[in-house]
Amino acid sequence: MKGRIWAILAMAGVLFAATDSQAFLSVSVSANPFAMPGYDINSTTTGYVEYYIVNNGSSTDVLDIFFLNFEANVFASFSTSTPGFSVDGYWIKASGLNLNPGESVVLTVSYTLKDAASKLTWEEGGPWEQKWSAYKSGYSPSSGPSGSDFGSTALTPEPNTLLLLGAGLFGLGARARRRKKKLQKAS
Repeated sequence: MKGRIWAILAMAGVLFAATDSQAFLSVSVSANPFAMPGYDINSTTTGYVEYYIVNNGSSTDVLDIFFLNFEANVFASFSTSTPGFSVDGYWIKASGLNLNPGESVVLTVSYTLKDAASKLTWEEGGPWEQKWSAYKSGYSPSSGPSGSDFGSTALTPEPNTLLLLGAGLFGLGARARRRKKKLQKAS
């Protein structure tokens, strides 16, 4: 049994290495409005939100240019003082980020919404889901999709949700342990 597990892990490692060598830019972006004390998705209209931008690319993929969209029908105003980022119309952009693989940056944005986040219509589907695009150093449209990454921000769960998830996982672990002990006694 242990031999099979190691074989599966080894094959997964080979597949990961093979896909990693293709050098596609891989970025993840999450929004955390809950970083602001007292934030309530059903009533807060003014405050700040933190965006976590992570370069998950290969060893050669330096994240250089980044854009984050702020929808006109959602945001009355927004601004940032995060070094390297600036407002350009309904976008916050960064050029010359030089974010190496495995590195991340936190973008803090002050905002005023037109209503509470849960009451607005967001283009990407839900509250704090926003369009973003990222480009690696030296990107040009002729370099194809390997030089860019696009997506929608993911809402970071509020702390109570994480606590509930943790309690559920703990309960499943305790149940499995009890079951294992019961099976050991029976044999």
